[in-house]
Amino acid sequence: MKKAWGESLVSNAGVGLVTFLMTILIIVPLAIAAFLLAAQTQSIAVLIAGVGTVLVLMVLAGLIGSALNSIALCALYLYATEGKVPQAFANTGLQHAFATKKK
Repeated sequence: MKKAWGESLVSNAGVGLVTFLMTILIIVPLAIAAFLLAAQTQSIAVLIAGVGTVLVLMVLAGLIGSALNSIALCALYLYATEGKVPQAFANTGLQHAFATKKK
């Protein structure tokens, strides 16, 4: 596993990037809609509800991203230590995640 730290770094960055992009695509329009609705109705309650919803979605996105990262790292660890590819990762090219070191 010591030789494969780069793969876990790439996996972590990949999952983080996808989670970030999905969060932005969901939260930014929702935040804009909440702000515009609050401005239109001139209601602080609508603004607070919108901010609360955005915060809850941000926490959920963080939890989902963390879970996905843990799953990917566990699959890499299992393959690195036992040479077994988990069934869910069978066709993902995990076998090519590790390169043999040339001497």
